[in-house]
Amino acid sequence: MQPMVDCSKHGKRCSAPIVRQNVQKKHAVRAHAKRDCSERFVGLSAPIGAFGVQNKQPLVAQSMIRAVSIGTMITCLMLPPVIAQEEDATPAQEISDKQQPIGETTIDPELLKPVLQPFGIKTSGVRDVERDPYYSILNKARKVSNEKLKSAAADFQKKRLAAPQYRGYRQRPSEFPIFVDLFKNPLIYHGKPVTLRGHVLKLIPLHAGKNDFGLTTLYEAWIYTDDSQNNPAVVVVSSIPDGIPTGTELLIDNVSVTGYFFKNYAFRAQDRERFAPMLLGQRLEWSPPAPLPAPLMPAWISYTLVVVGMTFGVSLLWFISKSDRKSRRQRALSETDASIPIFDDLLSDSPDTVNHDIETEE
Repeated sequence: MQPMVDCSKHGKRCSAPIVRQNVQKKHAVRAHAKRDCSERFVGLSAPIGAFGVQNKQPLVAQSMIRAVSIGTMITCLMLPPVIAQEEDATPAQEISDKQQPIGETTIDPELLKPVLQPFGIKTSGVRDVERDPYYSILNKARKVSNEKLKSAAADFQKKRLAAPQYRGYRQRPSEFPIFVDLFKNPLIYHGKPVTLRGHVLKLIPLHAGKNDFGLTTLYEAWIYTDDSQNNPAVVVVSSIPDGIPTGTELLIDNVSVTGYFFKNYAFRAQDRERFAPMLLGQRLEWSPPAPLPAPLMPAWISYTLVVVGMTFGVSLLWFISKSDRKSRRQRALSETDASIPIFDDLLSDSPDTVNHDIETEE
């Protein structure tokens, strides 16, 4: 036996395996009893050191580390483009609506903010704080092509058709209740182009007032659509069709207009406050009824022919009536003559002759 000193001298280097073997032997019987139960469950293993788990554990750990490393490398390879996209997108999200590019038919939301302050979207008249957006939008509508404006309105209506409550109109978009949707969702429509179709009961010219855009005369129309339920929309435009009548008591059918929704215009009717959607557009569009076909001859000739015809008809009726009366009178006389007895023979015989005849008979 080596001296204890020598053993103690090398003990630190040799004692670890010996201690490990002793610990394994102590736990062998106990672990063996639990082997059947422990290995039946996924993720549950026997105590460390039993049944070679200690030897397998480093292998499992290495496999896991290797898998994690490979996954990390793959993630690192994929992350740079994603991070670059997020870095590019973050500043864009922080850009305000005013800084975003404004299209030819798009209204800058910053321009409409005074309309909403401080009373909201429903106010009466055109307030001083609303004058700048009011004239700016009218000028924009005047400059943009009316066809492009109608196309933009149609595109926005398609977006509204995507709402779940309007899925029934996707197959028949012409029946979409645009007025009802505008009436219920004014903030969604604020500054968006809208097309309305219906009839006009009021159309009057207005003095534009002082502005920086050279607008002199405007026209105010009150239009009623099929789905507005007798609720009007107030439309202000800078031009109207030739020949369309103006006034306060009208009935003009087949009118359409495309304009930007400005606000809900408050007014009083029948001793209570009401409001109407207010649109600012370029012009009214009107399809007048088809004219009557041109007459084949001048009117005075037609009237003369009518009078001559009536005179001839009355004369013919009078002649037929007169002839009928004469014929009936002659027929009545002939029937009367045949029924009256003739006493000429009796009157021609003298009394003597009559008496003679009587005596002879006796």
